[in-house]
Amino acid sequence: MSTLALVSNAWLDSSTEKIRSKPVPWEGYQRANLVTSEELALIKKVDRQTQAKVQSILVTDGPTYATLYLKLLKKLVRVDTMQKFDIIPLLMIIAQSVVKEKVQRVIVATYRNLVAKAPSQNLPAMLVAKLLPYVKNLSTRKWSDEEIVEDIEFLKEELTKNFESLTTYDEYTSELASGHLSWTPVHDSEAFWKENATKLNDKDYEQLKVLVKLLKESTDPVVLAVAAHDIGQYTKYYERGKKTLSDLGAKTRVMELMSHENPDVRYQALLTTQRLVSQAWVG
Repeated sequence: MSTLALVSNAWLDSSTEKIRSKPVPWEGYQRANLVTSEELALIKKVDRQTQAKVQSILVTDGPTYATLYLKLLKKLVRVDTMQKFDIIPLLMIIAQSVVKEKVQRVIVATYRNLVAKAPSQNLPAMLVAKLLPYVKNLSTRKWSDEEIVEDIEFLKEELTKNFESLTTYDEYTSELASGHLSWTPVHDSEAFWKENATKLNDKDYEQLKVLVKLLKESTDPVVLAVAAHDIGQYTKYYERGKKTLSDLGAKTRVMELMSHENPDVRYQALLTTQRLVSQAWVG
C-alpha cells in the first residue's frame, strides 16, 4: 500500500466545512429511536462546549461517556457525528483513564476503523492526539484477546508509516487541520517560525486562512491564545503579511480578543496587536 497523504488540509475542503458548521440533529435521532432520552441528555451536556469543558466532564463521567460514544459509533455512521464530537481526542482521554481490556479493545478497534475508512480526515487529529505513542505503549503489553493484538499492530504500522517521516511543518499543518491548537513546542520555536513563516502563504495563503479561521470561529481559550500567538509570530518573520492579515479580518479579530475574558487570550492578543500596528505595511 502506498503511503497515505497526511497533510491534505481536509479542514478547507468545502464539504467538510459544511459538515463542521452544521448542527447534528440529535432530537431528530431521538424521534427516530436512534438515541434514547438518556443518551440525548448526556449528549446535550457536551454539545457545543469547549474542549476544556468536555475534558472536565470526562474526568468525573469518563466511563459513562465511554459507553455512550461507543454506542453512538455503532449506531451512527455519519461523518458529521464523528467530527462534531472530536471522537479521536475524546477516546484518547477515555483510553488513558480506563485500563480495562474490554474498553481498550473497543477503542483500538474504533481507531482502526477510522484509519481504514477515512484516513485523510482522521490522521491529522490522530497526530495531534499523540495516538502513535499510545499505540506503541499498548504493543508492549500482554493481551488475552488476539483481536486487539492484530488491531494494535495494524495501527502501529499505519501510523508509523504516515507520521515518522513528517517534518515539523507537516506536524504544524496537521495541528491546524485538526482544529485543536495547543502549546506544543513548535509554537514557541523561533527557529521554526524563521524557517516556515512564509510557507503559510503557499497555495493562495491556504494555511494562513486556516489559522485565521480558527482565530475567528473557535470558542476554546487555548485555541484562541495559540492562534493569536501564531499570527504574531507570522507577522514577526513576514512583515509584508500584515496587509493580508488585515484583508482576512485577522487584525480586527485580534484587537477584539484584547478584551476576552481569558487572561492568556488577552495577553497573546495584546502582544500580536503590538506587532500588527508597530510598523507600516511593506508594499
